[in-house]
Amino acid sequence: MLAKQMNMRFAAQLLFLVLGASGGLFVAGYTHVYVDSTPPITGWVKDYIPPFWRQDNSFQMSTSQICAEWNNFYDSESYITSYRVGVGTTPGANDTVEFERHSSNTKWSCMYAALQHNVTYFSTVVAVNLLNLSSSLTSNGILVDSTPPVAGIIIDTNSASGVQDENYTGQQASIYARWKDFDDPESGIKDFSLDVIINGRTTLSKTKISAHAGDFADHTSSLRHNDFVVVELHAHNRAGGTTSVRSNGIRVDHTLPVMLEIKPANGTTTQQRRDVLDFVWKFKDPESGIDEFRVTVMKQYSLYKTRIWPASRYGSAIFVNERPRPSTVEHQLHLQNLTLQRGASYFVRVLALNGARLGITRESTKVKIL
Repeated sequence: MLAKQMNMRFAAQLLFLVLGASGGLFVAGYTHVYVDSTPPITGWVKDYIPPFWRQDNSFQMSTSQICAEWNNFYDSESYITSYRVGVGTTPGANDTVEFERHSSNTKWSCMYAALQHNVTYFSTVVAVNLLNLSSSLTSNGILVDSTPPVAGIIIDTNSASGVQDENYTGQQASIYARWKDFDDPESGIKDFSLDVIINGRTTLSKTKISAHAGDFADHTSSLRHNDFVVVELHAHNRAGGTTSVRSNGIRVDHTLPVMLEIKPANGTTTQQRRDVLDFVWKFKDPESGIDEFRVTVMKQYSLYKTRIWPASRYGSAIFVNERPRPSTVEHQLHLQNLTLQRGASYFVRVLALNGARLGITRESTKVKIL
């Protein structure tokens, strides 16, 4: 019997020689003998969520199945005959799924198991070669997050700087929304998406909005009077869970307030007193109601007009605090301790704003000081 050196895959070839009748030797047969003192070389193992191949995942929602994918294992001296795959709560352990045998052609496995929320599981792959030598490699683990994100709040605003939930907007093309307090303590918020719903029909969808975002603005819509706009926000966590929250909705009002009256309170156009002024006005808005008045008292002497009250050139803001906003509001302004000029005329200028922040400005008749 002779030994002949072969390549690395077959470390030796044994020849069986037979002594013939004439005294010569001839080959009666041969066999390969594998000499392999090293285990297989490991490749990579990833925590896999179907159908996303070759993506290493850190989180999953499922509590009934866990999957692993592996590749690039090899053995240059013999060859890999099988794999064994198990799952545990610590690297290398199989306390969750016992090691199961798989053929050498298998590159992934999905295993049924009773998984617990907020627990990290590790998949271990053991490669076995022809001589039963083995090497193992464990994934970096996947956390089970079976709960969706914690819902926050989303509000409708009628401007880019709005910070309170509004019921009305006067915009013709712009839609605004703001949100806060969405959270996921286990896997974190991955991103947001949203839908704009006008009169019950989805007209716009946005995806992959940054997890750090907190507002939305769109200027491509065509809003008509009396449209009702809702923004539905979807918060996605890194395990694939989703929480959806809708805004209360905002009504489109393209109409202006209507002035019913604005005049001196005593109904006259002259007065003797030089220390007081009284004006009264009434406005209505049947769609979104009256929200605010901005008031300025003016003096006219000859051709010149000057502001005497208030100090701010923007006027004194008088808010209507009733909710819902009343459709008709009457207000009286009484100013005292004044020093009015004889021969001059005084009038009030009122900007009335409705709930959609649309407004009109009206002036009263003048009161002349005698």
